[in-house]
Amino acid sequence: MHDYYTSFLGRWANENIVCVGEDVKPGDYPPGLFSAEELDVLRQKTSDIPYGWEDGGWDNVAFANEPFTLHHFNFLNISATEQDVCLSSKSWALAGHFSALDISKDPAFDCICSEILVKEETYFPQNQHPGISVLGFGEVVMSRICWSRCSFTSMSDTANISRGVWAGHCLDITTLARHRDETNEVGWSDVSDGVAREIAVIWESEYGADWCETLCNHWYQKYGGFSRPVY
Repeated sequence: MHDYYTSFLGRWANENIVCVGEDVKPGDYPPGLFSAEELDVLRQKTSDIPYGWEDGGWDNVAFANEPFTLHHFNFLNISATEQDVCLSSKSWALAGHFSALDISKDPAFDCICSEILVKEETYFPQNQHPGISVLGFGEVVMSRICWSRCSFTSMSDTANISRGVWAGHCLDITTLARHRDETNEVGWSDVSDGVAREIAVIWESEYGADWCETLCNHWYQKYGGFSRPVY
């Protein structure tokens, strides 16, 4: 069960990640994303831009032999797409499979259920769990991996979010204990305080000085549970 669910998680771990805008210019790439040799190839590369590329249309070419940009990696004739995984659907399919097997008649079933409850209470005590509600890792990552020509967004924030300091970086989410064990913290620095201040500025510019309370209220009204942002 553990292997089944974890196979759908962390699929982008240690992969170069960037959220690119369509108006990025040729030759404009995040520092370190490509080697010098790869950049030489990309500078000479061109691409055909089709009509309706956003909808997967490739029958007619709108612009031929356009200088290649980072945004062109979104095109279906350039890169493969990845199917979105719905864990809820996977769970229902698995439940249906187990229902057909009727494992409740297996003598080991009660033992397995007891073991699951023990481990759940051991690792995730009441009101504690590994997820972060409201503002979590996803919001932090998205605020720092954007790459585009200008800072125009629908946000009120005046920060230069379009030139993300983590754009093109390889990212992973792990525990502090595992990180210390694997790296001995050599070559790493803690940027938590700086990131927290940056996130606070972004959300305060949108919702005002009481952004924290406002955001929590929105979350409570939508999901009906108590949460507090991590910042």
